[in-house]
Amino acid sequence: MQKNVIVFDTETNGLEDNCSVLSISAIKIAVDLENREIKEIDKFNRFYFRSPGEEINEEAIFVNRLTDEEILSRREKSDTKYSKYFKDDVDFEQFCKGCKHFVAHNIIFDRKFIPFDLVNQFCTKETNIEVCKLPSGFNGKYKWPRLSEAAEFYKIEMDEEKWHGSEYDTQICAEIFRKMLQREETYLIVKKFLEKK
Repeated sequence: MQKNVIVFDTETNGLEDNCSVLSISAIKIAVDLENREIKEIDKFNRFYFRSPGEEINEEAIFVNRLTDEEILSRREKSDTKYSKYFKDDVDFEQFCKGCKHFVAHNIIFDRKFIPFDLVNQFCTKETNIEVCKLPSGFNGKYKWPRLSEAAEFYKIEMDEEKWHGSEYDTQICAEIFRKMLQREETYLIVKKFLEKK
């Protein structure tokens, strides 16, 4: 069985639902469940300005480094012309057309900003709580692993300089998903997700 899957990540101007998406990246992959292989089909990578009148969230920009100047520079380097604001851009929905399976490391957060229904959702953060088993210090329960912690568990090297960039984080998330597909202990979790219609 083969399924097309979208792995994606957003960087935003804050944590609230009404914050602007400053960047979104996605990789469309074909997953061969029987052979436990993944093949990259296409990529999507965009940068957007804050909506008019929206204040800069200094804490968010400190983390993702997406100042107005950085966004302008990234847009100027792109070969593709697209909308200034994510809310006006329909290209991401077109990129996802025909895919019903979506993967993100913190999909509960990222899905808030997507203006269409993500039919089947897979969170590499939530599904790895009982796999990574990182102590939380609360009631003996395990904590939700950060992207870097899940990557470390699966022995995926990460470049700290690139953390919190949507394109890089999407690549790491896709690699975590691939490792989960190939690992005996997590294969059934991935299989159950991919078998959803």
